[in-house]
Amino acid sequence: MKVVEDEKAIEDEKAIEEEKAIEDEKAMMESEREFDLDIIGIVFQDEISYRLRFPTYRSVTPHKDLADIDTCFNFSSIDCKTPKYWTQGFISLQSSIDSALIERITNHSVWEEMTSINGIRMKSPSITIGSELANSVFLWTLSLCFAPFMYFLALTVSREKRKLKEVMKTMGLRDAAFW
Repeated sequence: MKVVEDEKAIEDEKAIEEEKAIEDEKAMMESEREFDLDIIGIVFQDEISYRLRFPTYRSVTPHKDLADIDTCFNFSSIDCKTPKYWTQGFISLQSSIDSALIERITNHSVWEEMTSINGIRMKSPSITIGSELANSVFLWTLSLCFAPFMYFLALTVSREKRKLKEVMKTMGLRDAAFW
């Protein structure tokens, strides 16, 4: 059992292969495609501000019609992507970067205090799933339901129009009188 645990620890250490400084985001995307690696990029905008860049297939989409925000009933399910930020190292990565920035600016280590911080996922009733997609599908289906009716209505109206024009010609009226 000890050998299995040691092998698992070695595999975990090998998971982070290399820390590499890449000049810009474009070079990061090229190296990700070229070497087929999972690269997590930290893009510093100034001394304090930064953005984290994840591969697109590993991030949760923020699109309101495609993402299921707050609809996971079983957070341990593999289909529920919302808690992956909590379980796959995003929080620890962000807290490590934040503590390093705070230590760099204040010359005081805050890592011990940051390890005691606990996160709680709260419900957010203000976030609702967008219904524009559902509404547009409903309206499209509704228009398909009335398409045969509109077709027969157009046939009937054009037939009546032709009959009325014939009656007007027999009365000696011109086509302009129809309008």
